[in-house]
Amino acid sequence: MEPLRPGPLAEALLRAPFPRRPVQRVWQDTLLQALDPSISDGDAYCAVALLLCSTGCEGLANAAFEGGVRPLHLVAAGGGTLRDPDRLTTARAQTLLPLLLGAGAELEARDELHGATALGWAAGNVCLAGLSCLVGLGADVEAEDHYGMTVQARLVIQGFQDAEDFLKAGGERAMALRPHRGR
Repeated sequence: MEPLRPGPLAEALLRAPFPRRPVQRVWQDTLLQALDPSISDGDAYCAVALLLCSTGCEGLANAAFEGGVRPLHLVAAGGGTLRDPDRLTTARAQTLLPLLLGAGAELEARDELHGATALGWAAGNVCLAGLSCLVGLGADVEAEDHYGMTVQARLVIQGFQDAEDFLKAGGERAMALRPHRGR
C-alpha cells in the first residue's frame, strides 16, 4: 500500500477558508472527489481524515444527508452510481470505510427512503470493493431493506450467481462474483 500522504485534494482543503459552503455540501463533494480514481489512495484518506477532524465537522461521519444517506453509504457504493461500479478500489475501501467507522459512522445505519444499510447500497450499486470490505468488517448480510430485500437478493437481481457463497465466505471472494451468462 502506498504511503498515506496528502495530495491536491487534501491540500486544497487545507488552503480553503472553511466553511466556504454549507458543511454538508463540502462533505459530500469531498467524499465524491475522494472516490475519483485519479486521486491517490493517500490523498483520498488524508482529505477525508482532515474533514473528519475539522472544527465544525464533529459528527459528520454519521451525519444523514438528504434522504438519510450517510457518508458510509456513499463510499460503500463507490459514489452511488451504477454507471461506474468499479470506481471504488479495494485498497480505497479498506482505508476509507474503517476510517469512517472509527470516526463514529454506524455500520448498520439505514437510509430513510429504502431502509438500506451501507452493505445494501454496495449491493444495489454492484460495488464489489465496498461489498467485500463491509462483509469483512462484519456488516449484517441478512439485513432487509423496506422492500424485504437482503444483500443476497439484491446481488441475484443484479445477475450474480454465486452471491450466497461470497457472503458465507465473509467477503473474501468478492472478485469471484460472476454475473450470470448473458449479462
